Amino acid sequence: MGPQVGRYTLLKYFMVTEDSTYFITWLEKMPGSLPRYFAAETFRRHGNLAAAESLLTELLRHRGDVSPQAVRLSLARLRFQQGDAPGAEAEYWKAVQDIRSPLGSAILFEDLKYIVSDGELEYYRNLDSVGRQRDFFRSFWNFRNPSLALAPTPGYGSTSAGSFMPSRHSNTTARAPHSTTPTGSMSSHSPGHSP
Repeated sequence: MGPQVGRYTLLKYFMVTEDSTYFITWLEKMPGSLPRYFAAETFRRHGNLAAAESLLTELLRHRGDVSPQAVRLSLARLRFQQGDAPGAEAEYWKAVQDIRSPLGSAILFEDLKYIVSDGELEYYRNLDSVGRQRDFFRSFWNFRNPSLALAPTPGYGSTSAGSFMPSRHSNTTARAPHSTTPTGSMSSHSPGHSP
């Protein structure tokens, strides 16, 4: 599982440090679905939400070597950028519900690793099944969900609060100062596409 997560980490690093036009051109030359995923992420990060959504939706249908959790997390971020907090939260919970492999769990954990406590980290590392890891993600967010504590009080009306606030730029804050905004090529007929 380590090398698989490492591929995501390496491509994410290139995405945030390289010129985005160069990065997209480079991705188009690579085989498989993972380069298409990172093209979608590049488009999303630069505000080309239509191109990103198109690629991500296609990857849900024909995911190839891309973790569905990665696609769902990207769709959650995209929905949030579109101002659709409930849609973003729904995508996140679909990612959790659909965990079927250690890679899927690892992709989700990569998004949380900066905010888990030492105790939670130790607990997660000792989980011995994908099902228990899935339960960890549910508990992790339910524990932090302010909506659960804000149940309607008779006579006071109802209160709600958003429980899902992903960042436009994910966990990564580094960005190349020379980065340009990609326009959205990588159509389904590009060299990097594999059904």
